[in-house]
Amino acid sequence: MKSVLPVLVIYSVIVVALIGTSITRTGGVWIYPLDDTYIHLAIARNMVEHGTWGVIPGAYAPVSSSPLYTLLLTLLWKTRPWLLWPLVINVVAGGLFLVLINRAIPLKSRGKTGLLIALLFGIPLPLVAVLGMEHTLHSLVMVWILLVLWRWQHTRSRRDFRLLLALAVIAGGLRYESLFMGAGIGLMLISMRRFRDALWISLAFSVVPLLYGGLNLANGWPFLPSTLLVKAPPLLFHRLWERAVILLLNTLNNARLTPEIVSIAIGLVYLAMRWKHAVPRAIAATVLIQILLHYALARVGWFMRYEAYLIAMGLAATGLYVLETMRVSGEKEKPLALLVLAGVGLVASVRSLNLLRVPWASWDIYALPYQSVRVIQNLPASVSPALWDIGLPGLLTDRNIVDLAGLASREITRLRSEGRAKEIPGVLAAMDRPDRPVMGLVYDNLFPYAETSWVRVGFWEIPRERWVVTGGYRMSVYAVTPENAPRIRKWFETFAREKGFPEGVQWYTVPP
Repeated sequence: MKSVLPVLVIYSVIVVALIGTSITRTGGVWIYPLDDTYIHLAIARNMVEHGTWGVIPGAYAPVSSSPLYTLLLTLLWKTRPWLLWPLVINVVAGGLFLVLINRAIPLKSRGKTGLLIALLFGIPLPLVAVLGMEHTLHSLVMVWILLVLWRWQHTRSRRDFRLLLALAVIAGGLRYESLFMGAGIGLMLISMRRFRDALWISLAFSVVPLLYGGLNLANGWPFLPSTLLVKAPPLLFHRLWERAVILLLNTLNNARLTPEIVSIAIGLVYLAMRWKHAVPRAIAATVLIQILLHYALARVGWFMRYEAYLIAMGLAATGLYVLETMRVSGEKEKPLALLVLAGVGLVASVRSLNLLRVPWASWDIYALPYQSVRVIQNLPASVSPALWDIGLPGLLTDRNIVDLAGLASREITRLRSEGRAKEIPGVLAAMDRPDRPVMGLVYDNLFPYAETSWVRVGFWEIPRERWVVTGGYRMSVYAVTPENAPRIRKWFETFAREKGFPEGVQWYTVPP
């Protein structure tokens, strides 16, 4: 425990500093740096209060691509409705992650401390923890799988294999990217002619996505969560060679955006080629397959949360390699392996500079999506808001929200997944009634069709230099038909004058 205690102290101090600094910018209220965290909380609240899996009361929607994490929040929300549950889960999971690495990779003091520091700042763990999403817990489970897999290759213990299966079920329910790990382990087992074990591993990783997909179909939605349908490359609508080009371009773009992961992959390839023992080579191959499939089929970015588990797995695999070389060849390979670990950790630790952006990201959410909630709460009950960020409005209001991103509104999801987003303004215009107007609250750069199809009546904005994480630095207010524009303009102006926006936010009305 001597190696991990200083790192746990550093981790705790950074987390407290991030929270404290953020609160000073958001009027004394803790605001998560991403609206997506509030989507999980909105689903949890609706499950407890309305029995609905979705952000809109009474309307099922597969908004979450992490069903087990959302289910965990639902169980906790039932015991106590508390907005800090995601923060508590993630901070604890981050500490457990460091303790797990400390116990499972018994390097000597300097090597272990170096690995823990590389993980702390390379992920970076404090940043991912305060986001309040499922990524800290997912990183913990994925690295745990890697460690059990390493041990199982030595022991062939059925107990270890059963633990591996249990962790695979949890990982598959936390993130769909875990299926890539199932593919990597399955291929490794097939190469060892362990076909039955490969089948069990594949089923374990797939069981929660299969059950969740069946529930989605039963409720009239597509098999996959709406987050994947909207955000994933539209491969189904292209010919085979076009799909191959899309996957290649996605891979190259993700590699360009994450040079630290590329450096980890190169380090693992080098170590695997240098040492021919089967165990470290199998571990390296599993992680490399995970990275390649993630690059081809998934995304990176958005505060580094999507690729956090890749950093964790890559650095943990490097640490396992150091341990394996020490076990098999004594001290001979130790300096070289530790040098590779230090180099990979140094490149990855550049990510820690993004810790400085967290307080401003919280302020972005406070100044734009959180203020949209205040606007909605002061509208007549008959108004239907059409929004891009649905987490906070779904959690703090019971309005009939229209989700412009296509996550919670079935018709919008269908249009976006089919590449027909330009038809969305017409769909909302058809919904607009004199007695039930629709108000658009939109980032113009994410939804450019609004500016050409609707009537902008006002907007509020933050300084562009402070813009960090939201869909834009300006939230525009629209009437979806000209007939309702005067009323919506008046409602917005009345709110802005009487209730006001926080310091640093400017608002304007657009004259007729």
